[in-house]
Parts: sequence; C-alpha cells; structure tokens
Amino acid sequence: MVIRITAWLMLLISFSGSALTTVTATIDKNPVMVNEPLILTVEADAQVSPGSFDSRALLKDFIVGNTSNSSQTQIINGSASYLTKWTTVLISRTPGKYIIPPFTINGVSSRPMSVQVIPAAKQTGGNQQDVFIQTEVEDQSVYLQSTIQYITKLYLAVDIQRGSLTEPQMDNANIRQLGKDQELSEIKDGKRYRVIKRVYLLTPQRSGDYTIKSPVFSGELVMNKRRSFFSGFNNTKPVNLMGEDITITVKPIPDDYYGQWLPSELVAIHEDWQPATEPFTVGEPVTRTITLTAVGVSEEQLPEITAQYPSHVKTYPDQSDLKSVTRNDRLIAQRKDSVAIVPAKAGQLILPEVKIPWWNTKTNTMEFAVLPSKTITIEPSATGAIPLTPIETPVSAPAQVAVQPQTVFKEVPTNGYLTWAFLAAWVVTLLSWMLHVRHLNKNGPRKPAAAQASSPASARAQWNAFETACKNNDAIAANNELLRWGKARFPEQSLTSTLEIALFLGGGVMVEEVNTLQQQLYSPSTSSQWQGQRLLEQVKQNREPAKAQQGAQLNPLHPA
Repeated sequence: MVIRITAWLMLLISFSGSALTTVTATIDKNPVMVNEPLILTVEADAQVSPGSFDSRALLKDFIVGNTSNSSQTQIINGSASYLTKWTTVLISRTPGKYIIPPFTINGVSSRPMSVQVIPAAKQTGGNQQDVFIQTEVEDQSVYLQSTIQYITKLYLAVDIQRGSLTEPQMDNANIRQLGKDQELSEIKDGKRYRVIKRVYLLTPQRSGDYTIKSPVFSGELVMNKRRSFFSGFNNTKPVNLMGEDITITVKPIPDDYYGQWLPSELVAIHEDWQPATEPFTVGEPVTRTITLTAVGVSEEQLPEITAQYPSHVKTYPDQSDLKSVTRNDRLIAQRKDSVAIVPAKAGQLILPEVKIPWWNTKTNTMEFAVLPSKTITIEPSATGAIPLTPIETPVSAPAQVAVQPQTVFKEVPTNGYLTWAFLAAWVVTLLSWMLHVRHLNKNGPRKPAAAQASSPASARAQWNAFETACKNNDAIAANNELLRWGKARFPEQSLTSTLEIALFLGGGVMVEEVNTLQQQLYSPSTSSQWQGQRLLEQVKQNREPAKAQQGAQLNPLHPA
C-alpha cells in the first residue's frame, strides 16, 4: 500500500513540474578560429521531445555536426526539476562576425549570440593537437579531364568511440576513392599519431579556378579509459574538424591540339599476334591484338583504336576490353582491341601505322603513340583450297598506248565437287576457330605458356639478354628483352608492356627511362643514339617490386 501511494505521488510531482519556463544557449569559446570546432549547448528546463530542437537555421553560416540529446531529473524534498539538453558542433570556413539565432522550443526562445571567427594559424604537428586533418594535391594547375591525386590524412593521438570521414567536394568534377584506406603511424614533434590515409582521384570536367573543400571528420573521442562502478562507460567528447581547402586552376584544351583529348603522363601502344610467327597462310585466320595503355586517366577516356585493312582481307573484330588498375597510387587505363584476320590472297600484306594523339601533362606538349606500319608475308594454301592466286601478267593493249603490268587473278582448275568440299571444310574450320576465340575471351585470357612454365633459370636468361642489349645500346632488343624478362620474372602479374613493368617496379625515374626508350623506337624525329646504361641501372636498383601499401585492415570508423 505504501509503495502504491509513493508511485502516485511521484507521478503527481512529475506533472506539476513539467512546465517549460526558460531556454538557454551557450558556446564553449568566443572568439573561435576558422575550421576550429565550436560546441553549442542548448538547455530547456523541462521534459520535452528530442525533436523540439531545430538546427537548420545554423546551416547558412556554419557546418553543423551531429547533435546529441540528454535529459536529467532531480527530486529534492518532493520537488522535481527537469533538464533537457542538446549538444552540437559548429565549424566556420571563413572569418567574420556571425549571429547564432534564437532557438524556440514549445513557445519559449533563447537569446541570440554573437560569435567572432578569426583566421586560423597554419596547422602543424607542433601544437600537439590530438586530432587534425592534412590535405594535399600533387599539382595545383592541371589540364581539363586530367586526374588530380588528392590525399587526406586523419591524425589521431587518442582513441575514438565512433567516427566518420566525408569525401572532398569540388564543383564540376568526378570524385572517386583510389583503393582502400591505409593505416600508418607517424611521429610529429615527439608525439605519435595513428594516421588514416585516403587517396582520391578528382577529374575536372570544366576549366577555370576551383576550390577543393576538405573532408569533414565527425566523431567522439575517448577522453578517459577508466571505468567507474557507477558510470560503466568511457568519458567521450564530440569533435568535428576539417583540413584546409585547396584552390586549383583547371586549364582548357590547348588550341593547337587535334584529335580526341587524352591528357596523360605516359601513353604507349603495342600489338600481339597469335600465332606469333610468320609467314601466315591464305585462308587461315590470325588474331591481332592492339593494346593502348595510359597513365593517370580512366578507361572511359581512352579513344577508339582505328586500324585500317585492305579490302581483300576479311576481318572479324571482337568486343573491346576496357579496364583500369591501380599500381603505386597510380591509375592505369588499358584498352585491348582484338580482330581476326583471314587473308584471301598470297603476297605481301601491308598494314598502315596506327597513330594515337595525346597530351603530355609533364612536358605540356602534344605527342603521338605510334604503332609502325607492318608488312606481313602471306603464303598460298598448301591444300590448294583457295581459288584465287595472284600472278603478274602483262595486259595487251591497243597500239600506241603504254600499259603498265597489272596484278590479275587466275582461277585454279579444280573439280567442282572437290572445290565445294574444300570450301565447306574451310567454313567449318573458321566457325570452330571463332567459337574457340569467343570461349577464351569469355573465360578470361590464358597465360602464355612461357609465363605458366616460367622458372628462375628462364628469368635469368632473359635478364642476361636484356643486360646485353642495354650495354650494346640496342633499343629494339632492350625493349623486347625487358618485356620477356618481366613476364618470366613475375608471371602472376600478367604484365603486357614495358610501361606496366616500370610502374610495377616502382615508377618514377624508371617510367621516364621507358618513355625515352619508347620515343626512340617510335618517334621518327629522334635522331640521337639511345643509351641503355641509365635504364639498366634503374631496373637493377628496382628488380624487386616495391611493396605497395595494400589497404590495411583497419578498425572501422563506425564500430558496431
């Protein structure tokens, strides 16, 4: 009976003390620096709904973080008092004087407040901050549609209860994260930090001056790990912060550039044949695969590869294979176009050169990736199943008219049934081959036999051949032997060009040396003799691939 009366009394007290009379708003500091967190606390002396507080009026002048809510009840001598509290974090990006507006809850309003935002001092590790963000870009002046590598580092000297890190923001740009988060450890001015590193690729779509807005970190810091018997929880502090914004200039396409726009650090083109050796035979299909590789662009930016073939050659193009990979924090795009070629007559088959224009973002010049013209020997079919054979005969002409010899075709006399039999067999063979190629493409490319059966002995032999070619300053042999050595030494990487080998082994100066080698091979304007010693030294120094940081298995920023 006593317990029931006490419960009714408590309920009566709660109703009698629930009227809202005051709403107060306070901030933890004034003035505050740009990008420095400012904690706003709003209190109401009654039990009210958590949704009664509306922070939307602050969005005009501040970045508003997550809002937390709590309530308290005190009963002293039968008199109950209540308190409902909201806490949120504000950040200002620009200096100036701002007004925090009044907040109205159940018809009762707080007083407005004035806050002064002053310019921030340059952030360094020396100020012993527990948490801060650093942002950086490789280059603040870039060309339209060239990728910008944007790096964000979140420095943590304390534990976090939970947290989230937003993406950078930039108008008229495509933004994507490159790889996974990397977890590092750094010491700044004697203080050790846990560092979470993220790399983004920003691709501007319009020229002009733009500002890259820093990512914002919102979370709760663990201030005291000791647990009391009564609390049972860690003491946490909410925090919202960001790094410095970065201004960049996006340059337009140069007036003297022509062709599809392709800005890149390095572009290379090469071809593969299957079967790989000549001569080829009339009526027997061969596969030509042209591969275009570019650094610092996405696969969507690669132009179509236009290769021309004579009218007497049957071609069966396959679907283009587009992909991009990341190596040593560099995006590499690749396009592969394969076509089945069926020669219809014997002789010399001349394939014109393939020329891809591109803009070198390092030298600010227009260059060309060139696949030189190629002459292929086509032999007659051994079975005599192909009805056309080229021969050279003079053509008679009326008197007093000079006529040059022409190439004509003479039918090979064969039995009619035998001709149709051979023709049917040839069609069946061709269809079987095409189905086989389609099956291979569908199930992924097969590794070359040399790569599958690679051994240390074969890799050493290829290395010796590459070393000899460099010492003899033989550019063609050096390019071929470097590719063979890379395939034999690292068969699991499926390396298809000397550019991929250079990037896999660390990039930098080695990529420049491979670029010089490619220019010597394919640029007709290069007159100086290529010297192989520098390339040899670079490959020697990096024969073991750099251990690329693989996105560490991090504790999540949102622990469950």
